[in-house]
Amino acid sequence: MMGGMGVARMRLLWLPALAVGCAGGFPGDAGGGLDGSVDSSDGGSGGDDGGEDVSPACAAALAEVAFDFEAGPAGWTHDLMPEIAGTDVDWRFDDWEHGTASDVGPAACHAGTGCWATRLDNNYIACQRAYLASPPLDLAPCAGEELALTFFHAYDFWTGEWDEQTWFDGGLVELGTDGETWAAPPGLDLPGTIAILPDKGIYECIEPDGFYLHGRPGYVGSNPGWEEVQVALPPELVTAGLVIRFAYSSGVSIESSTQNPDNFSHAGWYIDDLAVIPR
Repeated sequence: MMGGMGVARMRLLWLPALAVGCAGGFPGDAGGGLDGSVDSSDGGSGGDDGGEDVSPACAAALAEVAFDFEAGPAGWTHDLMPEIAGTDVDWRFDDWEHGTASDVGPAACHAGTGCWATRLDNNYIACQRAYLASPPLDLAPCAGEELALTFFHAYDFWTGEWDEQTWFDGGLVELGTDGETWAAPPGLDLPGTIAILPDKGIYECIEPDGFYLHGRPGYVGSNPGWEEVQVALPPELVTAGLVIRFAYSSGVSIESSTQNPDNFSHAGWYIDDLAVIPR
């Protein structure tokens, strides 16, 4: 039992599910893509497909905000979601890591050997809540241009029934400029609504009523192959200081206090080859 738990309820920060059916990679392509996205689960190249011409200054700015993650994290950082920031509870809330994907999920990065994942080589656990954020991007030279965010991702999140309800771990993409206000890109058609299960009997996440992602549209379920997503950037965000954030949360998927990822069965979220391009 972890420190900080009550006698009657075990406060969980993590819970990995049994690694069933994930070893050796996801089983095939995902099928239909999202509205506003391009299905590249066959490993297509993605990226700029010949959008409108932009000024030389804008083209130079866009060259600085293309990330293949081959040489390292490229200034991207990760941390706990604000609702649990500063907690002293001994739990693995944040498993974002950069490196080479293997063993579970897509079992490889989209291209090359560098990408980000909620865990590169095993399944994510219960009660996690963390984000991956870009460095501030300077798009000021592109003011007035029509731009799009593009990235490749694969995901596999737990879905389950408890107490006559269906619950969904999941993730969402958000944009912001001030570090406090975040919003999903308009027009991004997402597969469902995140619904975090905060407890199962005696097993309970900390701050069970405080999950930021709960009730928000996001990526839920499973999209096992690498897929390219493209979505227009709002004109007001084509400015200096744009930050892109990938946030995920997980609830109590198994009745256990284990932090062993081998006991969990879902690989989480993988991100690669992100850029801002003309549209």
